[in-house]
Amino acid sequence: ASEAVQPVGERLMEPGQLTVWIDIDSPPQVQYMLPFKPAFEHLGARVIVTARDVGITYDLLESKQASFHAVGAEFGGSTPRKVLGNIDRAARLVRLLRREGKPDLALGNARAAVLAAAALRSPSFVILDYEHAHVATYALARSYVLHPEVIDSATLQARRLSSARLIAFSGLKEDISLHVADFERVAPASFGPTAPNVVKVLVRPPAEESHYYRSESRKLAL
Repeated sequence: ASEAVQPVGERLMEPGQLTVWIDIDSPPQVQYMLPFKPAFEHLGARVIVTARDVGITYDLLESKQASFHAVGAEFGGSTPRKVLGNIDRAARLVRLLRREGKPDLALGNARAAVLAAAALRSPSFVILDYEHAHVATYALARSYVLHPEVIDSATLQARRLSSARLIAFSGLKEDISLHVADFERVAPASFGPTAPNVVKVLVRPPAEESHYYRSESRKLAL
């Protein structure tokens, strides 16, 4: 990764000279991608944010008063529609960034984003915390993959990701999402009156349009 970040580090020495592109592809990414914007701006970088209209992504960004370029919408559940949707969005991102200014580095997990970064010849960085995710596009785009150190890098290398482009970090991406949360000021959620002996379980329903979706997940949830 040093080959990619060395010129970036040099440009950080001159405020306003570095352009960082952050792409937000889904609601959860608002929580762990957006905090990088003020971090880079604090270093004097110019930051461009793009986002795809999926679920409540735009609502979350607007609630945080974040400015962004709207590029793309939901692709649908079928594989052909996902492939065509990613190709179309990658082309639209390239056009936008050529107009707004070629980024020195890109941060985003979307397949369209890493393909656009490769077309622009900008180094791309993704945050991966699921060792069974489809990573062929990341390998093709020669992206740098940041992953929790609890995931053995050998597992990712077996998926044809280069060891030179794997960067392990301590903790989880949720640490980024929650780093400014003041839990003392958050009121506990109310689920209505229940008997004292009732156990409450919080369940995240499966993301049925995600590339890693399995029908067994829905059966289990139901």
